[in-house]
Amino acid sequence: MSEIDSLEIKIKSEAKSVSNEISRLEKELTSLSNVLGNIGGSNLNSFSKGMQELASSMQKLQSVKMSDFTRTAKGITKISEI
Repeated sequence: MSEIDSLEIKIKSEAKSVSNEISRLEKELTSLSNVLGNIGGSNLNSFSKGMQELASSMQKLQSVKMSDFTRTAKGITKISEI
C-alpha cells in the first residue's frame, strides 16, 4: 500500500469520526434547545432576578471577616444543641 493510499484511509477514518461527533453534538444541541424551549420567559426572568439578588448579597458579604463567619457558625451550632 502506498503512502498516499494510507493517508487517504486515515483521512477517511478521521472524517467519519468527526462526522459522528458532529451528529452527536447536533442531537445534544437539539435536546438543549428543547429543554430551553420548555422554560417559560417568566421562569428565566425570575431566575435572572434571583441571580442578581444573590450577586448583590455576595458583594455585601465581602466586608465580613472569616472570623465573624466562624463565630456565627459556632453560635448556631450551640443553639441547635439546646
